[in-house]
Amino acid sequence: MSLPDSDQLQGTLVDFALVELIRQHRLSFQPLWTVDSWAKLMIWLALNCGLSSDKGNFEHFAQSLGERITTRLRRSFFERELADLELHVTGRSS
Repeated sequence: MSLPDSDQLQGTLVDFALVELIRQHRLSFQPLWTVDSWAKLMIWLALNCGLSSDKGNFEHFAQSLGERITTRLRRSFFERELADLELHVTGRSS
């Protein structure tokens, strides 16, 4: 078995870091489990990437992420694990 190349490792690390960032901060965006909370997260990420709070910048940020990354982030943002109930809940991705 060969080792993954640098691009694969970097991609895996970035994916891991983004998912962990979302899990640690998703409760900060109220009201929970809503489109508004998702939008607030995306705005927060865009601002922390150095973009200004201009609608065009937010649209550019969303387009730059692409569908694959956005879907992965949205799934991570809305999923919850209730270990005491042995339940895994995922919000519908639309």
